[in-house]
Amino acid sequence: MKRSMCVFCTLLLMVNLLAAIGWAEGGSVAVSAALPQAVFAKGEIEAAAAGCDIAGDWTISLETIDEALGYEAYRIGVDGKTVTVTGGDANGLMYGGLEVAEQIAFSNGLEGVHAAEGRPCVLNRGIKFNIPLDMRTPSYTDAGDAAQLNIENMWDMGFWTEYIDELARNRFNTLSIWNLNPFPSMVKLADYPDVALDDVWRMTLPLDGSYNGTATDMVRPEHWENYEVVKTISIDEKIAFWQDVMAYAHSRGIKFYIFTWNIYTYAENGKYGITDDAENEITRDYFRQSVQAMVETYPDLDGIGFSAGENMDWSMVQNNNEEWLYDTYGRGINAALENNPGRAFTLIHRRHLVYDFEELRSTWADFRGVLDFSDKYSFAHMHSSTTPHFADDTLNSLPADLRTWLEVRWDDMYYARWGDPDFIRDYVANMPDSSKLRGFFFGADGYIFGRDYTSTDPEEYGQQHIRKHWYEYALLGRLGYNPDLDNDCFRALMAEHFEGAVPREKTDLLFDAMLSAGKIVPQVARFYWIDTDAYYPEMCLTHKTAFKFLTVKTWANAKNNLAGGGVMNIPEWAEAVAAGQESFEEQTPLQAAEALNGYAAAAMSCVDVLLADEPETFTGPAQREFWSMVKDQQLQAEMGFYYSEKLYGAAEIGLYNATKDKTHQEASVAHLEKALEYWKTYAQDFAARYRPQMMARLQLVTDPGEYTSEAERDISIAQKWRIR
Repeated sequence: MKRSMCVFCTLLLMVNLLAAIGWAEGGSVAVSAALPQAVFAKGEIEAAAAGCDIAGDWTISLETIDEALGYEAYRIGVDGKTVTVTGGDANGLMYGGLEVAEQIAFSNGLEGVHAAEGRPCVLNRGIKFNIPLDMRTPSYTDAGDAAQLNIENMWDMGFWTEYIDELARNRFNTLSIWNLNPFPSMVKLADYPDVALDDVWRMTLPLDGSYNGTATDMVRPEHWENYEVVKTISIDEKIAFWQDVMAYAHSRGIKFYIFTWNIYTYAENGKYGITDDAENEITRDYFRQSVQAMVETYPDLDGIGFSAGENMDWSMVQNNNEEWLYDTYGRGINAALENNPGRAFTLIHRRHLVYDFEELRSTWADFRGVLDFSDKYSFAHMHSSTTPHFADDTLNSLPADLRTWLEVRWDDMYYARWGDPDFIRDYVANMPDSSKLRGFFFGADGYIFGRDYTSTDPEEYGQQHIRKHWYEYALLGRLGYNPDLDNDCFRALMAEHFEGAVPREKTDLLFDAMLSAGKIVPQVARFYWIDTDAYYPEMCLTHKTAFKFLTVKTWANAKNNLAGGGVMNIPEWAEAVAAGQESFEEQTPLQAAEALNGYAAAAMSCVDVLLADEPETFTGPAQREFWSMVKDQQLQAEMGFYYSEKLYGAAEIGLYNATKDKTHQEASVAHLEKALEYWKTYAQDFAARYRPQMMARLQLVTDPGEYTSEAERDISIAQKWRIR
């Protein structure tokens, strides 16, 4: 161990020496920074310049703060070989430094550094991270393989430093962790000492599809006898761990929030008389003390958010749930802030249930912190419309002095990598401005975005989700900061990511493939819409009330196209066609099917060119990753072809039903036969790349091959269709 540390120290000394004297003969670069955020950017600049030929001596300064620039803004000035980054605050200084690093990388040299300015469009660009802390303090979706495999990772500082660094690089500035009730895993109370949890537990019983969708049976009696200890750690060490995580987040300019659902008392397990009954005074006191302790224990905690459910009665007025929330969370935070009056602290009240803002304001009139709200922006499916309307009621009724956060849910694609900058650019541009908006949280409810354990490639198995899906994180974080970035910027980002491993002409083809493939799922979701996270387009599945494969009959009869999505449903369109209507303002089902075919064909044309030149062996991780991304676009193109033919088939069934013309039935069968072949190809290629897993909200194992018989049944449905 000592010898290894000596080697490491020697290498570190060499790196520092090179940074001081220059990376190439003929010149040097001196980068100065003092604030932690700027020091991080300094490292990024030095890494970008390390491979460059440097002519002359360069000086880059990341030290000047000019508050007049504004929140997180920056200005880059260039005078000969002197570069000065000025920030409106520490984060602005960091973002300016990151911009300099990327200018160097994109132009392959310091000569490419130029004057620039930046300021954020969306002020707070955040992550929603469902966190499986322990069997006894589960997240909302722990009844899935992704959560169970990630429990131990949540207590690994190396996981969080890598994750937080990636967030900072991509201009995210807020991290929120979501847990049903994290208090027993994160604080200790003098009045309830036996509730605090030592060690980290994981259930050992196999998962199945029987768990309640509102997480009210996430920890069952049998689990207390069937568990394993995955990490030995005291509650004091846990507290120190999370203090370090939050401090590290702040060093990267990232605010830290904790969200809860209510009322869940698994870890408490009846101790001291604590129950999940809102009328239980012991429960109230326990939660009030827990909230106060959370605020006081973690000086770098910026806020707490909560939902008034799902284990409370949903009639807030009848059962006075709002009073309970204020009595516990409100008074707990107040007590902590009373002891530290200068501390800034935010409470985010999810608008998960219906309430009146003015009535709520009176309940929270004495709250000492900042009171914000949040609402689901695209419900559970960001990859649908760039102009969602689900938060309109909140936005339209929000008092002028209050702000809301948008919950941007990614519950569409858990496997394949996605990336359409056109979609994200419009999505961000259509968000409300800062007169209503505090920021957004980006993440899933039905999945855990920790390490990814789905790849069949042992070299990719266990990689961080944020590493695997780096491109989508980059799109939302960077365009959230600056939606004016054009596609050339992201072509350059793609090329720089694979610099030295893949030629530019190939990264450009990958960019084009992702641009087209990224339009497939949004098109499908706009035609057939289910708002919950139990709708899964990647597998053509839903579990809204009970599991089902979305058959051609479902599509032909359904009227649940996305409101405002601009796509007609089949029954209304077919009746209009039968009545002689020839033109339509909205996209017809046939036009949607044609669009899907076009997106898939455009993506596959790029993929085919790339795969024709795929090497037999990969020379390193970057090359391996490139071809993995290419094959993900192949999967999405195959899925697009399948959905195109299925939609054609459903549309023809609709026309047959409306016109009684049997040629439409015959056309439907022909399209569905093509769809089956695409499904088989998709299932085969999917199985070669990805392992099946138990999904928490779908409550079933994802493997498209298991549903081939359902795709076959579509043909039979069309053949046997009776006019209705």
